[in-house]
Amino acid sequence: MPGNKHSLEEKLLVVQRYLSGESASSLESIYGIDHHDVIMYVNRYVRYGKDGLKPRVSRVTPLEVKMQAVREYLGHCVSLPELADKYDVDRKTIRIWAQTFEKQGSEALRDKRNDPRPSLPMYTGNDKTASETIKELRERVKDLEAENALLKKVKALVEKREAQLRETGSKPSKN
Repeated sequence: MPGNKHSLEEKLLVVQRYLSGESASSLESIYGIDHHDVIMYVNRYVRYGKDGLKPRVSRVTPLEVKMQAVREYLGHCVSLPELADKYDVDRKTIRIWAQTFEKQGSEALRDKRNDPRPSLPMYTGNDKTASETIKELRERVKDLEAENALLKKVKALVEKREAQLRETGSKPSKN
């Protein structure tokens, strides 16, 4: 995690050098801190001061926030560094949320620590991703709808034939 690799003093020094005009890329090569993390440190410093650079305690992110971040990430609406800054979480966390969502669905993103609801059995996605399963289910629904439409047409033809036979006085066959 970016927050734990570097000391508070090192982060402060990097932020100060960035704010004094050095580029994030040059600071990356000097300190070995990814340039996106340099920007993140600067943004946190600007928002929260020195406390924004301290190691953060794990916190619960509401499911709705996770889902919004995942939608924006998967929809390529916003860059990953911008999302990380917007939701104040690590880039890797957003990637993990997206992978979890794609494999197991939104329910897997729910925080289970303080959730009073009982756990439901989850599709684990051993062989397929959730999107592959959804695609297969949509194809199956399409097939069933076509079959249903065909059966309705056959029923209508049978009823029409029976009506014609009644008009002529013949009895419909039992077959």
